[in-house]
Amino acid sequence: MRVIWTVPEFRDFLTEVGLSPGNDFLAACPGSPTANPLPPPPPAPGETIAAYRRLYFEPHRAVLEGYLSTHVPGGPAALESKVRAMDLVFYRDALVRADRGPLRSLVTEALRSAERALPMPAGPGGHPEAHFIFGFLTMDAGVTLAGARPVIVAALEFLARHPSPDILVKHEYGHLFRLSEPAHLAVLTEMAAAGGLAAASIPLSEALVSEGLATLTPAYVDGRLEEAAENPDYLAELLFFAPDQLARARELEAELWREFLPGSEGGDRALLSKLFWGSGQPFNDDGLPSRTGYYLGARLGLALLSRRGSAAFPDLLTSPAPELLREGCGIMGLSP
Repeated sequence: MRVIWTVPEFRDFLTEVGLSPGNDFLAACPGSPTANPLPPPPPAPGETIAAYRRLYFEPHRAVLEGYLSTHVPGGPAALESKVRAMDLVFYRDALVRADRGPLRSLVTEALRSAERALPMPAGPGGHPEAHFIFGFLTMDAGVTLAGARPVIVAALEFLARHPSPDILVKHEYGHLFRLSEPAHLAVLTEMAAAGGLAAASIPLSEALVSEGLATLTPAYVDGRLEEAAENPDYLAELLFFAPDQLARARELEAELWREFLPGSEGGDRALLSKLFWGSGQPFNDDGLPSRTGYYLGARLGLALLSRRGSAAFPDLLTSPAPELLREGCGIMGLSP
């Protein structure tokens, strides 16, 4: 696993526009020998964009173009507007948090442990990669295309504050493992071509299976699949749910399966949004826990593992979603 840490290049960009992370103008004490009571005037927008392109975008063009295509509304054409809208003081503080703590070593070891448990052969582009970038506040982590190959991409502006970044990157490794199969990679390719997640037509069954198994990937990596099945607190941790979110999802589970299953081979965007896209809040406007589809997918995965055993987890990760949904529904007594 190759880990690409983009902090040095982003620091160069911030320094170029007068916000060096080493010079915290807001915290400087008046009268001190190093005090600088007024920050330098902000650069013109055109200068900021030029500096961003030269010092940050160009060194990481392949992954940033992929991130823009799959996870930013408007795609690569939105780059300049997104750079203009950046709160650079916020990003300077995020860079300091990301670079001064144990985050880099934590996520690197998490990814290496995932690779040991679920080894992937080196593809045409080399070993699997994870890129830790500064994004545009559109996702915490995901998988995108760098050129034609899938890579993990994680946003340091979120990761530096995330309660469990090690679980998050293992989750994304599960997605990367599934996407190493050409049949599943087509979903990501379509997503990039369509202009991102919101515009792509993703089958509900694929969303359910891929997110459910990715949710369980940290448990497999850490040898805790049985605990995920038996301990609600650990399942909530894997889902990034608070106890009240998990309780509500369990309460609504039977109703949600009835709503989900009839159209599971379609790409109903309203249902995708309701079940799988986070609202940024613990609960959606309708009272449903945000990303409840991840919970349903994890329940499906645990049902399959109860029949097949934990050793079958790598096979599940690469199996067709409709096949797994039919089998899991049979185990759970549901009618697909």
